[in-house]
Amino acid sequence: MAGAAFEDALRLYENALSLHPADDRKGRADLLYKRGLALRSLGRWDEALTDWREALDIHEQLGDAEAVGRMSTDISYQLAWGARLEESLEIGRRGLVALGERVSAERCRLLGNVGRILALSGQYAAASSMITHAVEMAEQVGDRRLLGEILDYKTSLHWYHMQYPEAVDAGMRAAELLRSAGDLWNLADALWRTDWSLVQLGRLDEAAKIGQEVEPLAASVGHLGALVLARTVRAFRELMLTGDIDAWQEFARDNLEFTRSIGFGWVSNYHMYLGLGHFWRGQWEKALQDFQEAVKVEPATFYAGAAWGSLSLFKAYAGDRNGALHMLEQKRQNLPRPGQANTMGAWSMLLAAVEGLAILNEREEASKLYPLVGEAIDTRALLRSPEVGLLQSVAGMAAAAGGQWDRAEEHYRTALRQAHELPVVMEQPEVRRWYARMLIDRDAPGDHEKARELLTEAIAMYRRIGMPKHIEMAEALLGEL
Repeated sequence: MAGAAFEDALRLYENALSLHPADDRKGRADLLYKRGLALRSLGRWDEALTDWREALDIHEQLGDAEAVGRMSTDISYQLAWGARLEESLEIGRRGLVALGERVSAERCRLLGNVGRILALSGQYAAASSMITHAVEMAEQVGDRRLLGEILDYKTSLHWYHMQYPEAVDAGMRAAELLRSAGDLWNLADALWRTDWSLVQLGRLDEAAKIGQEVEPLAASVGHLGALVLARTVRAFRELMLTGDIDAWQEFARDNLEFTRSIGFGWVSNYHMYLGLGHFWRGQWEKALQDFQEAVKVEPATFYAGAAWGSLSLFKAYAGDRNGALHMLEQKRQNLPRPGQANTMGAWSMLLAAVEGLAILNEREEASKLYPLVGEAIDTRALLRSPEVGLLQSVAGMAAAAGGQWDRAEEHYRTALRQAHELPVVMEQPEVRRWYARMLIDRDAPGDHEKARELLTEAIAMYRRIGMPKHIEMAEALLGEL
């Protein structure tokens, strides 16, 4: 239905342009901009960009700096949703040049938007500086709605870099201002990011309340990007709570088709989510295909590396030792850097790398990454994405790889508690399997008996969830006893 509506709109604007008087250049620019929006909604980005550039050319020739700035903000915002970051920055900077150094709502909005795009591309320092400047300007202008919009950009900056407590603080304040101003479009943006951050922090009751608001809100205002991501947060939360892999796969299939139809920039995520569902169900050939496709189409943005991590981890589980280690060597420089802000994709790569190395019994390499996993935990995030697991479990793997048995056991006990208290149903048998492996390796008095108990429980849980290959892994460990 949405696609048909956009096709109708496109035909309408094409007819209007063909009939438009040649001497009304401003009117032509507005029609070109609107036709670009219809093309963008159909995923026809290159054609949309051609229209938008022509519209900007006209406004520049007419000397209308405010129109150039306003249109540049809107266009760069649209391009960012398609992960077209290079073009998005080009258009945003074009608008900033037109607006000069003036203190105005439009320049403030564009500064914040360009800062968000820099954050999307992983340029934390530059993004933070620009967004901070925009917040100060919004306060100087004295426009509460504008301040709410800029604070949403600040929420984005923190969310892209796995700084979830900071994202929640900025997002809550942004939502309050935007709701009071009646800015429902930007409110939907602020809410889904806050919702996601709360889930990652394990604050599920608060997240559920926001989720109940944001999904119908995004649908009502036609914010399809926010709608996709609100659905994603809900599916992630429901998988945590239920372990229902069938529902997860249905969500991933539906959203894969939907994101393709609207030109959403992160179609790769839904290939990755499908791959995870196949992996858990023991359909490993299908999983490989989806993980490979995810890597193929993954955009170079803040989440870059998540698909790589999923594929490399799968290869480790599938016994492709050389393939998994080769992938790690290729991307080692993209792992998080200590003591600084790192993208969500870099953190995802790290956690997948630790688990993959642990599976392959590359103990020395896995143990070297333990301090970085500690930094991930220090962000106060509890959950890893996209695997729907716990950071404490990964810390246990890295500590055990280095023979730090007491630390590893502490991490696993914490993970067990979190897996049941939150809960994270998918992680309940996984923690037991990894904890049992640590106990087998440590081989202290009573360890084998405890490992047998954990593995027996894990097998029953895997069977209930429906994870046949994981049952085989747990049974193989049980056989070692």
